[in-house]
Amino acid sequence: MIRQSPKDLDSDKAARLCLVKGIGLVTAASLMAYLPELGEVGRHENAALAGIAPYNDDSGKHEGSRHISGGRFAARRAMYMACWVVIH
Repeated sequence: MIRQSPKDLDSDKAARLCLVKGIGLVTAASLMAYLPELGEVGRHENAALAGIAPYNDDSGKHEGSRHISGGRFAARRAMYMACWVVIH
């Protein structure tokens, strides 16, 4: 579907995503579907949308640990599988 897309932007975005080690055409298509804002907002906003931005658990003098949560689970799952390809 990316190759047949009438917009050159979609195929260019997919090609740039495929340059990243571990990301293939399926992962690029998944990320483009689950994160349509990809490339239009900054990296911090993208991390928050995907749910991979660590948020602190601080209150007053208490410094808790950082956790990731929320976001778009399907996009996070697609990136998780791409990370395993890179690790192995």
